[in-house]
Amino acid sequence: MSLFKQTLVLSASLLALAGCQSRREDSALGRQVEELSQKVDSLIYALEVQRENDSIAIDESIVFLAPGDSGAYIKTKLGYLTAHIDSFRDFGSGSRVAFHIGNPSSVTLKGMRARLEWKVRTEKGDTTFSPPVLHEFLEDLPPGRMTKIHIVVDDLPARQMLGVRAARVRFEQVVFAAEPMRAKTR
Repeated sequence: MSLFKQTLVLSASLLALAGCQSRREDSALGRQVEELSQKVDSLIYALEVQRENDSIAIDESIVFLAPGDSGAYIKTKLGYLTAHIDSFRDFGSGSRVAFHIGNPSSVTLKGMRARLEWKVRTEKGDTTFSPPVLHEFLEDLPPGRMTKIHIVVDDLPARQMLGVRAARVRFEQVVFAAEPMRAKTR
């Protein structure tokens, strides 16, 4: 074999060998990337679980309300509220729910929001909860009063509704009395 052919064969062999080594390194790097990706995914999952656990711990209370029950106390960061359901009534293709919410504090609470899950009876007779919905209440809760609130729930007839689970009750605004109360002088 001529020197040129030998050099050509040797160069081709070296390139092929280098290519194999590169593929080996690529596959090793690919495995490392895959392992790191799995670790990152497991850390993200652990973080999501921790966040969910923290949000449950931060939630002051989760209550279940049903018509006919005596009601419940809802613990919030601002204190307790009282709540009960008066009734479920048919309203269009859905229902109209009548609540009474009491604010025993000395401040007006505005912009109440809560995560609501409706307990419903399925056509088979089983019970299940609807997907959670963040509901924004339009009514203010004045101090020292019970406030009647109506909610319209689309596509859930009253005959299927059994109750509601309420959680993550928050307020946008807290309003103190405009004028301080003064003791009466004689």
